[in-house]
Amino acid sequence: MLSVIAWSETYKAAAETKARLGLQVDNQYPETPANREICQQQQNANMAKIGAGIDAIEEALRLRPDYEDAMAYLNLLYRRKADLECANASARAADVRIADEWSDKAMAARKTKVRNMEQQPSAQ
Repeated sequence: MLSVIAWSETYKAAAETKARLGLQVDNQYPETPANREICQQQQNANMAKIGAGIDAIEEALRLRPDYEDAMAYLNLLYRRKADLECANASARAADVRIADEWSDKAMAARKTKVRNMEQQPSAQ
């Protein structure tokens, strides 16, 4: 799945870059000119992958609106996108808000799936 590859590659790139800076992967780049340049380089290298992953998941969700794994990866991709919103706090906040919404939708879809499975009679 394109979205899994997109997330894996961009997460790995962020983890490696941030480790060199002494940061955890989920920490934002501290606001310095050097870090802004590093973030911009990461954005240039990875934003297209993230966009392609998001597009692929949105297509999957059009075909199967209850696809909880796709929802979970959409959450993760929006978090990667937020990480690359260099010095744009409002864009970062919007991406995190969208990620949170997809996380909630994925959890609700999982609960519905489990509830439906529990209500089905077991095969004997």
